[in-house]
Amino acid sequence: MTRHQLIDFIAGEYGVDPEYLWEDDPAACIFRNPHNRKWFAIIMRVRRRSLGQDSDEFVDIVDFKARNADENVDPRCLPGYHMNKRHWLTIILGDVGADFVFEKVHESYRLVDN
Repeated sequence: MTRHQLIDFIAGEYGVDPEYLWEDDPAACIFRNPHNRKWFAIIMRVRRRSLGQDSDEFVDIVDFKARNADENVDPRCLPGYHMNKRHWLTIILGDVGADFVFEKVHESYRLVDN
């Protein structure tokens, strides 16, 4: 799964376009729930080393809201990068299947849709 596939999925599923908020990080974008403007996903480009891995390779990641994120036991998910680790998890795009990413984005959207 690539960042472009995820952006296309979110646009098609929720009618939401990415917002690019940071001039110093033009690859980073957020997605807001259109009903309440709460963030439900963030795509960033980071080095694996900043995720606790032993590599300087750049990878695209997605952060998403998750119920009981601080109790995560799924090895496909990491603690939320640059987010509250009690509420957010991270997936490295390309390291997991698209269906898993879509499932987590759906869950995140539902959690903020109140």
